[in-house]
Amino acid sequence: MRWDDIELRAFRDVLAQMSDSITYMPAQGDSVSVAGVYDADHQEVDPDTGVPVYSVNPLLTVAMSDLPLGSPRPGDRVMRRGKTYRVTGSRPEGDVTVVLELKEGYA
Repeated sequence: MRWDDIELRAFRDVLAQMSDSITYMPAQGDSVSVAGVYDADHQEVDPDTGVPVYSVNPLLTVAMSDLPLGSPRPGDRVMRRGKTYRVTGSRPEGDVTVVLELKEGYA
């Protein structure tokens, strides 16, 4: 079994316990339903200073294979529990998941 298969299986176990149902709406193309782990506010460490940085912009972690081809891209949108968010950025989290940086309030 390859490492990315193991990582995806572990992430699917996490999703089974704590995921939200998300509608992913690419700027072009059809919307898809995905499962993701939503984090309303989070703390990261500034890599230059080592100082904790707090953000109130939410994050959403999803399996890359669940997203439409060519996604994610800034300007795509997601809907969670009736609220719409704009994807402002993304970064890989391991080999099979991606963290989407979101901004609330974009229809």
